[in-house]
Amino acid sequence: MLVGPLKKQIRELKDECEKRDERSAQRINQLETLLLLHGPGQLRQQLQAALSEERVLGDKG
Repeated sequence: MLVGPLKKQIRELKDECEKRDERSAQRINQLETLLLLHGPGQLRQQLQAALSEERVLGDKG
């Protein structure tokens, strides 16, 4: 039957997407850290404000 193999393929694709999302989130965090440490002053201020706002909105969700 086709249903079993399709379910397996969907599960594998979903797992791959979740792993990719996790790697992307880790990379974003690394890049944000680098910008906070080495970016120009105004960029660091704006990034810090954006990250703070994101955390506040994340806590509410």
